[in-house]
Amino acid sequence: MPSWEWHRAGVDGARAATVRRVAERAPALERLGRGPLDAGLHRALRSIPGLGPWTAAEILQCTHGDPDSVSVFDFHLADTVCWFFDRRPGDDRRMLELLEPWRGDRQRVVRLLRASGFRKPSFAPRLHPEDHRQR
Repeated sequence: MPSWEWHRAGVDGARAATVRRVAERAPALERLGRGPLDAGLHRALRSIPGLGPWTAAEILQCTHGDPDSVSVFDFHLADTVCWFFDRRPGDDRRMLELLEPWRGDRQRVVRLLRASGFRKPSFAPRLHPEDHRQR
């Protein structure tokens, strides 16, 4: 795919290069993915430059239904989990500490938490949009 097609699709050069690297390693990833879920597949995904821990966790959740891979570096997830358990904000380290008792099922706990409808408190002022329509 030429670079202008990536640009037209809204994909920057770094992400396009990551997609190319994943496509180059697709046969090896497919071979690893056919077996049982293990740390080898997670390591293989993380060995590709451009794929970080969040992406690897999201892939394994979708492709293998991994019950334990937690999406670290997610913008809202750590705060939500920490507010649920601690009633105060937190970070990824604290989120993983709080989820440790459920090692092996941490992603399931996160999914149940999200399904419960729990929302962390919001402190920003509420938006009251003005109605500019003619009457």
